[in-house]
Amino acid sequence: MSHTYRINTDKTPAFMIDNENQLPVLTPTVGRWYQSYTWLEHQDNFVQLAYAVYKGDGVWVDDNTGTDYTNDFKWCDYIEPIYM
Repeated sequence: MSHTYRINTDKTPAFMIDNENQLPVLTPTVGRWYQSYTWLEHQDNFVQLAYAVYKGDGVWVDDNTGTDYTNDFKWCDYIEPIYM
């Protein structure tokens, strides 16, 4: 099953994104690090929720700690790649 996410491929700063629905819907690259963002109404801004490696099939894990962030990525508003 292919999992798709809204991906900020241009790394536009979070405070400059007016509508995440304008971001492209893509399948993340397996083995690449991403960070997830979610909208916080009381801050009127997107904030970073988590960062992890995409393992495929909708599974997200921080390889440094072994923490499973699948739920954080499942419910986030958009993600963006981390270039390391």
